[in-house]
Amino acid sequence: MEKKSWLLTYGCLIVWGTLGIHRFYLGKYYTGILYLGTGGLCGLGVIFDFFALPFYIIKANKELC
Repeated sequence: MEKKSWLLTYGCLIVWGTLGIHRFYLGKYYTGILYLGTGGLCGLGVIFDFFALPFYIIKANKELC
């Protein structure tokens, strides 16, 4: 597997954030389904993820090693 791209992850968040596509990309399938069903937790989860995404990306890349 290859490392997760910051640009691609943020791009998915900005374009399809309410659908949780960025969560699926990072391997967080359960919360991705939750975002898909709730519209990104009514948009609040998307705002939270904008700031928390760097930590998720670092963690996903560490798990690949």
